[in-house]
Amino acid sequence: MPRRAARHPTRRRHRRPRRLAGRDPGLPRLLGRPGLDEIRIFDALRAAGRNAALYPNGDAADVGVDGTEIGIDVKSYASPIVLGQRLTRSIGRFGSFRRRILAVPDDKLASNPHYLEQLAATYEGAARLEFMTTSQTLRSLGA
Repeated sequence: MPRRAARHPTRRRHRRPRRLAGRDPGLPRLLGRPGLDEIRIFDALRAAGRNAALYPNGDAADVGVDGTEIGIDVKSYASPIVLGQRLTRSIGRFGSFRRRILAVPDDKLASNPHYLEQLAATYEGAARLEFMTTSQTLRSLGA
């Protein structure tokens, strides 16, 4: 039986990201951890009868609701301060939505209970953004 070559001790084996199974084949988007929350929001909104779309307007947001009425962008930054500073510099095409919700995974609050407050305090951009967890986003939209 041939022996397998030993892996280099500092080289990690990476699993391939999942593709959007059962979604629009025109979206060859690879999913990591944030992608799971995007799909969760999208599926819950559709189940609640809302007109939701994944990656609307060329990925201006992760989830769009009622055309450009509501845009939801999920961000999974370790630091709310770094995220707030990045958003202050630019929100890109996210600004094309009338209502903009920046959602963070629920587990961010488990590791930092003040995550949302620190994010809101750091953000100094001109555009109005609502900062919520994924669960808070679903509740606020009735999903």
